[in-house]
Amino acid sequence: MQRHKISTIANEPKPRSVPLSPPAVKIIARQLANHPKAKCLFLNADGGPYTRYTLKTKLKRFCQKLNIKVFAPYALRHTFCSMKSEDGMETTSLAQLMGHSSTRTVQRYISNTFAHYQGAVDTLATRLEGIVQAGEKKAEVGGTASGEDAKAGQNVPPDVPPEKTDLPP
Repeated sequence: MQRHKISTIANEPKPRSVPLSPPAVKIIARQLANHPKAKCLFLNADGGPYTRYTLKTKLKRFCQKLNIKVFAPYALRHTFCSMKSEDGMETTSLAQLMGHSSTRTVQRYISNTFAHYQGAVDTLATRLEGIVQAGEKKAEVGGTASGEDAKAGQNVPPDVPPEKTDLPP
């Protein structure tokens, strides 16, 4: 738990470090204090490691208690990845946190919502509006030499020759 990180071994025999939140550090410290000689961090009632079945059952009961849809434990990785992606976390950072050596693997975990796509379209529209307004201002400031009045009506900056524009009059 040096510097609030834990080293684990992924599928490949390559150690990695994952930062921990303050609540996670407290939980791990409590578990280590309660079971100082245990080989596993989280133990079942018999003092052994949790099985997949036990974890799946505990998650199912928790979901039912909260009256939410029951899901597989592995879905938490997809949820984490999608939420962090929507928050703007870079794909390389996500790959490192999830223990993937390639950002391509992370792409499989990301499920963007309609709101995420709408935000991307809105951002693009705002940028395009800014470009058009800048072009209009530049056209207004530009001279009245031949062709520039026509270009101003087409939202084309005055420094672009008339023959280089594909916009209709």
